[in-house]
Amino acid sequence: MEVSYTVEIRPIIENSCKTQAGPSTGCHDAWIDDYSQINSLIASGSWENRVISLKDMPVIPNTWSIDSLTTDEIKTMQCWIEQGYPEN
Repeated sequence: MEVSYTVEIRPIIENSCKTQAGPSTGCHDAWIDDYSQINSLIASGSWENRVISLKDMPVIPNTWSIDSLTTDEIKTMQCWIEQGYPEN
């Protein structure tokens, strides 16, 4: 199964990380909209360590009520990484 960044991965990232709090709140949402930042985290191994090994997305304050990744989301992310994490 080919995994699409646009169709499957980006929605996982947005649902798991994006706070929608706005740019003046000091939240870190800007990186979510920049594939090159995600690409560099994957290339360094830190993304895979966090998402696949620790089974969650980068830590953000829990007051945003964002849930942990599901087993299916982790499997989808793993497949995408194994496919070379294309921006498709």
